[in-house]
Amino acid sequence: MRTLPIILCAGLLLSGITSVQAATVYKWVDSQGQTHFGSQPPLGLDSERLNTRIHAPAAQAGSSEQAATDGSEEQAQKEADREVKRQVAQEQAELETFCRDMRTRLAQLKNNPRLLAEVDGQMVRLSEEERQNRIRETEEKISEFCSS
Repeated sequence: MRTLPIILCAGLLLSGITSVQAATVYKWVDSQGQTHFGSQPPLGLDSERLNTRIHAPAAQAGSSEQAATDGSEEQAQKEADREVKRQVAQEQAELETFCRDMRTRLAQLKNNPRLLAEVDGQMVRLSEEERQNRIRETEEKISEFCSS
């Protein structure tokens, strides 16, 4: 889970350096609010096609104009790099918060056999079977989204 944003950043950096045509990248948000990137759009979810292609500038007549263009492109690339790093850091922070919340929930479920839950606006006590189902669901989420 953590490697996908790193791979995406590396791919974006390399595509900017080599100015080779990049593959199409899609961005989507799943039902848990997690942002994903991939080469294929997901079935049944709205996705956004990202423009990762960087075009080489047309040849300039003067070398000073070329240097100015190169400088602005370099600045634009640095800004794009900062934005991607900011997004990756934000997603990482959200994931850490999610994992911390899931681990807290799991501890509460395991250590308190008499839990109350809101069902249809009413507070009801969970049966042992419901509690065990919620423990299992929470453990699955932790193993799927949290590395340790």
